[in-house]
Amino acid sequence: MPRCDEAALIEIVERAMHSAASEWLFLRELRVGTGRQNAGAQRLDAFALNTLPHMVMKRVRYEVKTSRADFLFELKRPLKRRIGMLFK
Repeated sequence: MPRCDEAALIEIVERAMHSAASEWLFLRELRVGTGRQNAGAQRLDAFALNTLPHMVMKRVRYEVKTSRADFLFELKRPLKRRIGMLFK
């Protein structure tokens, strides 16, 4: 089985979950905050925003992990997860 990279997985999510361009705004590598405090900006792998008024602008954020090591590293940095939760 071929291994998928992060970009391929984000492409799959976009096509499967947010393919209607008239309904969803889909952003990849969304920068969160100014990045001034830590000299490096936090980024979400992907962020989708429903633009239909009757859906109350539903927001979905994605963090894609392609390896166990990447997942475990992310667990050691809870600040990034907390920042991402602000966009729910």
